[in-house]
Amino acid sequence: MLKITLSGSPVPAARPKVSRFGTYYPKTYRQFRTAMDLLLRTMFKKREPMAGPLEVTVAVYVKKPKTTKLAYPIGDVDNYAKAYFDALNGYAWHDDRQIIKATVTKEFAPDDQDGWADVTIKQAEAEAPVPKVQGKRTRQPRRQSRRVRRRSRSLLRMRTSRQRG
Repeated sequence: MLKITLSGSPVPAARPKVSRFGTYYPKTYRQFRTAMDLLLRTMFKKREPMAGPLEVTVAVYVKKPKTTKLAYPIGDVDNYAKAYFDALNGYAWHDDRQIIKATVTKEFAPDDQDGWADVTIKQAEAEAPVPKVQGKRTRQPRRQSRRVRRRSRSLLRMRTSRQRG
């Protein structure tokens, strides 16, 4: 099991923007990724990425704005998770495809503290493979009517006669 506390204000993962000048990520997300890359490079200097299926728990603590009526931070919880999953690729695990179970929470940081995230990673229990479910039975195709069959035969004759001559 590996427990990590990542300091720095959490930012939900943003979708790439497309303009006539190219594709780019918003500035706040690029800055977050750069800061995480520098932090993780020093943290995982002598550690190999984990292999196999993983269970990950992410608790995100966002700095509370001075004025808000909300009881929880803005931003989808899956986007916060995606930001950390992408940042930890190549450091904590080889690829985030290895994650088979994820638990994510978001809340405001206490007492006007800056934001951070607590990430817990552990090897998942190897489960028995799920048996393959039989798909729906496929129906035999309906038989074509005589008129359709005659029309297709005549079209086929026309094509072959054009190829010969």
